[in-house]
Amino acid sequence: MAVGGVNGTDPACTLEQFKRYVAEKKIRYAVDTGMGDFGGSAGGSAGGSAGGSDDAARIAEWVRHTFTARTVDGATMIDLAP
Repeated sequence: MAVGGVNGTDPACTLEQFKRYVAEKKIRYAVDTGMGDFGGSAGGSAGGSAGGSDDAARIAEWVRHTFTARTVDGATMIDLAP
């Protein structure tokens, strides 16, 4: 599931929905693109001047503060399993 699209403004599920998907084991891994919000613009917020909501940024922040990232072959992977 892409969260935020290319520039972080595409509709994303809410943080609460994302947490539920993780709890239900419907999402196991996140890939951190290093662009701000799992696909959002570098250093930007999904709720910035480009429009859209801040859901992608909220999800990315929660994931980064809740789980441990690991680099595998140059990609930052985050295991969402407890």
